[in-house]
Amino acid sequence: MQKIKMMVCPHDTSRNPERWFFLSQYLSSRLAPGVIFSVSLDFKEFHANLRSGQIVYANPRDSLKLAENEGYTVLGRPHGLFDEVVIVANDQVEAPSLEDLADREVVSVNSMLPTNLALYALATRGVQPRAVVNRDSWLSVMNAVVRGEFRYGFVYDDFYRSLTNLGKSTVRAFFLSEEQKSSHIIMASPELGDQIERLRHLLLGMHEDPKGAEILKGLGFSRWSPVDGSVLESVRELNRIGIPVRDDAAKATEKAAPHGPGQCSCPHPV
Repeated sequence: MQKIKMMVCPHDTSRNPERWFFLSQYLSSRLAPGVIFSVSLDFKEFHANLRSGQIVYANPRDSLKLAENEGYTVLGRPHGLFDEVVIVANDQVEAPSLEDLADREVVSVNSMLPTNLALYALATRGVQPRAVVNRDSWLSVMNAVVRGEFRYGFVYDDFYRSLTNLGKSTVRAFFLSEEQKSSHIIMASPELGDQIERLRHLLLGMHEDPKGAEILKGLGFSRWSPVDGSVLESVRELNRIGIPVRDDAAKATEKAAPHGPGQCSCPHPV
């Protein structure tokens, strides 16, 4: 019998992937016929093989797809950790404010749920950007704001926290959402059958076992919180938020305050 395959969102394995290997080892010693950890180098590879994972730790949008399209069971989420969004401004903007985003173009990764979350947070405050211009990564969003292509950008908070102090200093982060509407979720494939409840029991009890608690500490949270399918309803709500986009043919680029004499306008490392 083949071992159980565990997969993890690439954003979470980009730094210290061994943390998740330790989790797979912990589960492997307690689930027959054992667990093997499969690392995805990027989201393209992750999505191409996603349905082959019997245990999957996925971002909110991928979790919703697995539940609705593949019949995966939600098991738990990191206690106290939610996916939030940081709004950053070009460092030439003297007094960044949410109100200043009204009817402006901003930059983000439109395929990722933090973009919807940012629009939700702004809408509750009566602010509507004119358009959200897409980039292919959070790093590209940061660089577009640093270069002054856009006054403002939306950035996934976990990505922002991973930056060095130097990287953070290249922009002005002035808003962090606290909506608590979505989080990464650990899920089980229907292929596991009767082992799903055994896996749920193992995960939800890890914090009571010294070895399990040590592994959780390495992952950055104290325990798994129990969840059921209703946890995905807020993700559905965010998915229904339309993202305003500009006409690509316009090719117009919003500029922040111009660089001063002698200041570099090339991409800055973050």
